[in-house]
Amino acid sequence: MLRGWDGTFSPLVRKRVARHVDGCDVCAHRRRLMVSPLALLAGVPAFAAPAALRDRVLEDERLVAFYVDLPVVGVAARRRRGALAAAGGVLLLLLGVLAVVLLWPGGDDTENAVDPVPTASTTPPTTTTTAPAAPAPTTPGASPTSAPTTTSAAASTPASAPPSVAAAPGDLRASTRSLDLGSRGTSDTVRLTNAGGSPVRFTARARTSWLSVSTGGGTIAAGSSTGLRITAGRAGLAEGRHRGEVAVTWSGGTILVAVTLTVVRPPVVGAIATSGTDCTITVSAPVTDGGGVRSVQVRWSGAVSGQRAAGHSGSTWSTSIGPIGTGGALTVTFTATDRSGLTSSRSRTFDVNPCPG
Repeated sequence: MLRGWDGTFSPLVRKRVARHVDGCDVCAHRRRLMVSPLALLAGVPAFAAPAALRDRVLEDERLVAFYVDLPVVGVAARRRRGALAAAGGVLLLLLGVLAVVLLWPGGDDTENAVDPVPTASTTPPTTTTTAPAAPAPTTPGASPTSAPTTTSAAASTPASAPPSVAAAPGDLRASTRSLDLGSRGTSDTVRLTNAGGSPVRFTARARTSWLSVSTGGGTIAAGSSTGLRITAGRAGLAEGRHRGEVAVTWSGGTILVAVTLTVVRPPVVGAIATSGTDCTITVSAPVTDGGGVRSVQVRWSGAVSGQRAAGHSGSTWSTSIGPIGTGGALTVTFTATDRSGLTSSRSRTFDVNPCPG
């Protein structure tokens, strides 16, 4: 039946062989000696198999392994070689059971065809073709037969590409979290650095009305940095200590930069007033300062000259000048000094009369 066969187990050849096995007592006996479906499942490691595979194994009683059947003399010899082939089939089955489960071949154009069982291999994919076995010498009365040989391909899964390593996320850091502009400074710079492996987008916003920033945001590449200029407007601030904040927001959170400054202004000397007699007069002026007035000096010149430290009652500072010996113009100057050392002055000129006599 297989005379002229090229060794390829095509659907046509499988169909012919299957039909022959179904009607041949010798081949049917050989098939019964092979591993049954239940014996095959007993050798499978404990892992879940698809439901469709279970149904096919239990329903297909013709599940066998491939073997090479050489012509022999007598049924007894066939049985002995059948037992040896069965033992070899069991060993091959245990080595290739994983490939059987994963690569079970689909059906072809005939329901009687016997599908080949692929074997598993851990070596790189190779294809080995076994040449048809040479027929053994025959004895009279024995019909020559050719045993089918198999062509098997080692099953292997293509090596997958190594997984790509994701870049480290961005990490935004500020050179400082606080700025002190003191009593004279108006601006300073905070350095923003991306210490991570991916670009970082950020936004910057002043949370205090008297603060402003040089940029509202941007993108910083991995390993790069940028400067954020923070400016304070002192003009509308009252004298004293002030604190504000600038918020730098990115995907990792918000960085708050605290900005402090001190507003210091010289004392304010109000209008100078006079009171008293022509011989001795009292001069006074209101003096105010946010940080407090430390002292007020009064100097006068003209009709009479001199200077004296003024005393105060509340915010009014005053002193007396006299006796005035000669009448005429008199210039009075108040000089106030606050606690920070700033000074301011105010003057007034008026006429005075000499003391009587």
